[in-house]
Amino acid sequence: MAGAFPDVPGFRFEYDRDGSVVIGSGATLSTGQMQTINNEYADDVNMGTGDVAFAWPEVRTVTGIFIKAKHGVYYPDHADVYTSVDTTNGSDGTWVYTGKKQPENVYPSPGSADGLIPTWCRTIVPFDTEGGICVWSPALTNIKGLKFSIVYRGGFQVQAFHIYGQIPLTSNPSRLVLCDTSGTPTTNGAYFDFGNAARSTTDSIPFRIKNNSASSTAQSITVSMETLYGYAAGSFIADHDFSFGGAWVKSQNIGDLAPGAITPVYQFRRNTPATAAVGPWQGRVLAIPAFMT
Repeated sequence: MAGAFPDVPGFRFEYDRDGSVVIGSGATLSTGQMQTINNEYADDVNMGTGDVAFAWPEVRTVTGIFIKAKHGVYYPDHADVYTSVDTTNGSDGTWVYTGKKQPENVYPSPGSADGLIPTWCRTIVPFDTEGGICVWSPALTNIKGLKFSIVYRGGFQVQAFHIYGQIPLTSNPSRLVLCDTSGTPTTNGAYFDFGNAARSTTDSIPFRIKNNSASSTAQSITVSMETLYGYAAGSFIADHDFSFGGAWVKSQNIGDLAPGAITPVYQFRRNTPATAAVGPWQGRVLAIPAFMT
């Protein structure tokens, strides 16, 4: 646990950029719509009155779910949750009932707690309750998709739909993975959590990157950042840096990684200014190869 909030129960799936498919009432969401529901702002996507489904390009383990919706749902209503081991697009495949999920609506005023989204998605709550990340127990293992059948009272307007868990190293080997300083891949979704950061202070977290492929070279890898939530536009990127053995920079091409190779130890730094807004911030650290060959 770092700071005032508990550790999240896994990595938040980057379904808006990892080849996943999201379906709302039979319609495939655009990348922009997926980004909207996977960030922490109060903007929303109307998912209609049908099922909401997620399909991933490989099998995964789901450990936690956070949903924040406005309109279209009522506090006592719960969504039926289904899993699939073989879906490819959220519409096909075999689906098995696995439980129910409170849809996190704020009743009686659906928009009254929009500003609490960044706090709620750092809070762990008991299973099937609202106001935070619901830790799914036991974890949903070896699945390729999730489907939510909502009890609708109008269009389901989703502001946040965060899914936490792990991608097993064996289910998608041709990718880059985050490692600790020993070179061991980490399953800690809070690895880059700096906790409570005082103004006018700085701190850094060491990390390494491994090419998980046994046969492909990761070519021309760029390490960078992406903002998911900040009180000022671009504040997350403005107040964080990397060091790849030299000066502090916002991003850098670190070249190629051979099959199974691991980088030297790098540093990820926060540099919190005296004027920083008080409250939670959220971003991503990205390591993206141009090609895997």
